[in-house]
Amino acid sequence: MSTRPIIGIAPTHLPAVGDIRLAANYADAVIAAGGAPLILPLTAPGQPPTA
Repeated sequence: MSTRPIIGIAPTHLPAVGDIRLAANYADAVIAAGGAPLILPLTAPGQPPTA
């Protein structure tokens, strides 16, 4: 049994409008290529991730 590679995808932060976005076709493309998409969390520059 083979496992699919996990591919990290970073969403786009649009601070001017207060949005975090990720186009669905990014994850779809990873799946179509045989991978498993993993949406990465955003952190502010210089800030450690929170639990």
